[in-house]
Amino acid sequence: MTFSSEVKNEIARIIPTVRHCILAEILAIVYFIGTVSLSQNGELSLKINTEFSGLARKYFTLVKKTFNINTDVVISNSTLVRHKHLYSVSIIDDTGAREVLKAVKLFKNQEPVDGLSLGSNSVLINSCCKKAFLRGAFLSAGSITDPEKSYHLEIVCNTMEDAFFMKELMGDLSLYPKITTRKKSYVVYVKDSEQISLALGLMEAPTSLMKFENIRILKGMRNDVNRKVNCETANINKTVSQFTFRFTS
Repeated sequence: MTFSSEVKNEIARIIPTVRHCILAEILAIVYFIGTVSLSQNGELSLKINTEFSGLARKYFTLVKKTFNINTDVVISNSTLVRHKHLYSVSIIDDTGAREVLKAVKLFKNQEPVDGLSLGSNSVLINSCCKKAFLRGAFLSAGSITDPEKSYHLEIVCNTMEDAFFMKELMGDLSLYPKITTRKKSYVVYVKDSEQISLALGLMEAPTSLMKFENIRILKGMRNDVNRKVNCETANINKTVSQFTFRFTS
């Protein structure tokens, strides 16, 4: 299991205890991987697709806990990766879909919102809700590299507007990411190890944070030892060279 999978498994088990934080995390999941469909008779349905079973289970739990709405769960073979499953969690009842979209402020003037700036979403006023949104965004569209190899945490956004929003939201939480493009996506990323530690703490992943910190400390110690050895080796070589020069002279 990758370190990224370990982090996601840990935070997928976290269920917020207050409604406003639950709505913030649902908002992130729906916004990043949700699809709203409108039938010919004008009825709405809401579906998320993910290859991560923990995320599907968490979304199902959050919706059930908050709205007591029945959802349909379908497991199929992924078309992108062999030997992987695709988990679809759908709210096919029009009333239920509208209730969820209204609660997370993705419904306006009796219509589902398409392309509304998240910066104007009143669900994300409180700091605790911004943390919950960050957790949902990472679960839905994020990843983190193995700290043994490098330090890199990212969240992939579909538009530059979304990327700027994520950057601003993370800035409100004392995280200062950068933005780059990758094919047709916009990647919000952090490479500083202390910033990644902070992000793991904000997403409430203490076990992953402890593992990350242990690796970071060991890497720091190894780097210090290597610097000292290199310095001493250079001094020894310099001394030997000077001695050899005097001897041959």
